[in-house]
Amino acid sequence: MQYLVIGAGPAGLQLGYLLGRAGRDYQILEAGPAPGTFFRTFPRHRRMISINKAHTGWDDAEQQIALSDGGAGLEEFFRKNFPLATVILDFWHAKEHLVELAKAVFGEGSDEGQVWLDERCHQLKHSGGAAVLAELEALDVSSRSDAVREAQRRETNYFRNHQHKMDYPRYLANGWQIGSGPVESACKTVVNFRLCGIEQQISVAK
Repeated sequence: MQYLVIGAGPAGLQLGYLLGRAGRDYQILEAGPAPGTFFRTFPRHRRMISINKAHTGWDDAEQQIALSDGGAGLEEFFRKNFPLATVILDFWHAKEHLVELAKAVFGEGSDEGQVWLDERCHQLKHSGGAAVLAELEALDVSSRSDAVREAQRRETNYFRNHQHKMDYPRYLANGWQIGSGPVESACKTVVNFRLCGIEQQISVAK
């Protein structure tokens, strides 16, 4: 055995999963009657996070943030269930729309398109969505194909509809996350752990 993990709480279970995925020989020791003693000791954390706001001290938080990819209905969900939260659109999802517009206007793999994209992404991060929207609205594609004009119309509307969630300079100045990647990665890890039956490698201490 290479590793001995003390405690089958959330951290211990996740560490066990990562060790198993890395091919390491390990064992998890738990003093409680079964894995997850943490959740029995602190029952407020038993529920799924999506319905847990009333049980985790949400109302006591100094700052409430709702960070998402801007999918249909999510903002309405946040406004209803987390009315005090600052709603933030994931920066990388916003960038994807700029990527698609750059491909349509300048051609895929174009050096000019890459320069334009880099400038818009820098502007988005340091000046916010409203500044980028102004650039998209000023982009003259009147003499281009129907496909290019449609791409410009579609992506301009996207920024117009979501610019109020793109105040990235303020978010960064406050030290807030502007990307949902870390949370999405953690969720995937938890799901994989639950599907991989890691509990089979846990010993209850006698």
